[in-house]
Amino acid sequence: MTQMFHNFTLQLLDWYDQNKRDLPWRSDDPNPYHVWLSEIMLQQTTVTAVKTYFLKFLDHYPTVQDLAQADEDTIMADWAGLGYYSRARNLHKASKIIASNGFPSDLTELAGVGRYTAAAINTIAFNKPAVVVDGNIERVMARVFKVEEPLPKAKPYLYELATPFFMEAHQNRSGDLAQAFMDLGSSICLPKNPKCDMCPINEFCKAQSDEYPKRAKKANKPQRTATCFWIENEAGEVLFEKRPPKGLLGGTIGLPCTDLTTGAMPDLMIDSGDTIGEVRHIFTHFALTMTIQKASVKGAIPSNCFWQKPENASGLSSLFRKVCLF
Repeated sequence: MTQMFHNFTLQLLDWYDQNKRDLPWRSDDPNPYHVWLSEIMLQQTTVTAVKTYFLKFLDHYPTVQDLAQADEDTIMADWAGLGYYSRARNLHKASKIIASNGFPSDLTELAGVGRYTAAAINTIAFNKPAVVVDGNIERVMARVFKVEEPLPKAKPYLYELATPFFMEAHQNRSGDLAQAFMDLGSSICLPKNPKCDMCPINEFCKAQSDEYPKRAKKANKPQRTATCFWIENEAGEVLFEKRPPKGLLGGTIGLPCTDLTTGAMPDLMIDSGDTIGEVRHIFTHFALTMTIQKASVKGAIPSNCFWQKPENASGLSSLFRKVCLF
């Protein structure tokens, strides 16, 4: 079995040397700031979506010191549309620590960094041996060993199966091995219709089929409804609000709306009028149908609200971008 791990990783690295993806955060001499930034952005987000945001952040915040010194509202505006907004707030918190003291020896001390992200940063940025298991690598392991237990229950076992491969980090190439696995899963060992005939390690694979990994049947997403209020002034400006820092879409800009979880009315004196539109949006744990109503506001406007032309609004989440384009 030890020889199998050795041969597998050698062939995978040989393939990677010829076929690795050209990604803006990759380098022969990795920049830890770039690696950390990309790994935070890549959490629950695709490489395609992240590329543009990564380049924008490097343009606006060339160093971790620039990021640490930036205003959080500006960072949130630059992050808008990438989703999972707590990541942006954690990024800012962690940047202050890194800018002052460098990367800690235990990366999980940084906000937003868990076991996987710490392992990925350690091995890619610092070439430290680490077991890096993301969804791509889980898929490769499930197929190589033809694992019958379905995800997500199989996750600990798939991690265990992957561990010996990372102990075979040939020629001091721990970071390359992790990225080789990632590239294999993203370009060859695809979720559907894997390119088994092109796979550099197909001789080791017991499944060679997209029937693996097995998955437990997903429950239907709960359906929720909400109402947002389109309030215009005489200048044609619309009333926007900055959402609270914590909670769903925390820290982003949107329209006043009923609470997306409880349905409670916003903290405004509102006279609602005709329904003028409707948008649908899928969150991780539920699907939302949001009705858009014309409305007017009475009394004082809270300090978290402001008037602005919709076309000039920044920091909007994907949900409220849809609303403004309805």
